[in-house]
Amino acid sequence: GKSRLKNLAVFYGSCNSDCLFCQNAGFREMMVRGNPLRTPKELAAVADDTTACVCYFGGDPACNAKHSLETSKLLHKERGIKICYETNGNISRKWLDSIAGIIEMSGGTLKFDLKALTPEIYTALTGMKNNIVLNNFRRLALRGRNRDQEFLVASILLIPGYINLKEVRKISEFIATCDSSIPTAFLGFFPHHMMKDLPRTSLNHAEAALEVAKETGLANVRIGNIHLLSRDKYAFD
Repeated sequence: GKSRLKNLAVFYGSCNSDCLFCQNAGFREMMVRGNPLRTPKELAAVADDTTACVCYFGGDPACNAKHSLETSKLLHKERGIKICYETNGNISRKWLDSIAGIIEMSGGTLKFDLKALTPEIYTALTGMKNNIVLNNFRRLALRGRNRDQEFLVASILLIPGYINLKEVRKISEFIATCDSSIPTAFLGFFPHHMMKDLPRTSLNHAEAALEVAKETGLANVRIGNIHLLSRDKYAFD
């Protein structure tokens, strides 16, 4: 029979954010250990004829831009593999266009985790500023306007007490002014890392966020992980 296609998931053990809700805080141990280490050539050699796609996440591939780019060039050139990134978007301009180029050329997607629009909320959650992130998103949205397939997608984590409807409106308006057709997903928050004392995102919060996003003109918006949502009651307006 025909071989089943598979994805190559590449987890990078470094990040340029310090998110209080980090779901993959294990990247810190990888940083301390300094292993496993692989050259782009060694990493690309893991792929075979059934590998359809490589997805970089972590941590964040933004910290390993050169490594991921060199690996991607090998994978795409030798095997025609689709290139995908999941990132906080805090990528230096030096690498952004090259990464976007190979993603676009391979027919892959760049999943951008926008987190928050208000600078104070973004910094409180991540320890970082979001000006580079927003500029990068705007630049990529412009690049993808005449796309044949999806290239840039946005995700927004609905953190109770932080990403309320007012903040959802601000993020949605920002995406809509860039390009209202960009696929956008609201994700349910699950207590992790330093935010284990918060409730899971409620179904009511997610459904209200979806309505607000549609009001701002987003045409391609959905709730991503509906199975995670709770019946918890808390204020989110």
